[in-house]
Amino acid sequence: MCVNRYQGGGNLAECLIFGKIAGERAANSEATHEDVKLVAAVPSINDLVNTNQERQIKLGPDQYLGSSETGIGGKIVVRVTYANDKIKQVEVIENHETEGIGAVAVKKLPQEIVSANSTNVDAVSGASTTTNALEEAVNNAIKKAKR
Repeated sequence: MCVNRYQGGGNLAECLIFGKIAGERAANSEATHEDVKLVAAVPSINDLVNTNQERQIKLGPDQYLGSSETGIGGKIVVRVTYANDKIKQVEVIENHETEGIGAVAVKKLPQEIVSANSTNVDAVSGASTTTNALEEAVNNAIKKAKR
């Protein structure tokens, strides 16, 4: 209904109508959940979470992993190179943000964070949730560096 946009209040009618239709059909159906057979495994959007691949990410000197679960698409994982109180590099290792919106923040913000030597950077317009999640992931990596 709303492609490449965060869902707001503009599609409530569709949600109510199609939810009602789906609910009525489910209530009137003679099928049970035992009748449903999966022919293939359900793919996971966050394979890092499910297979613990974070442990397999290689870290060099002064590199730390940080993550956040607050992105629109799920988990964001970053590798931050941090030494002498300076953010030297931010690499987004894993994300599932929306192309055209959140993905813009994922591409733009790492360099801004490095340039500012801070996660206190302006949000990317339309991608404030992704911006906040990316900042949180970087801050989590920096906390590991300061231990």
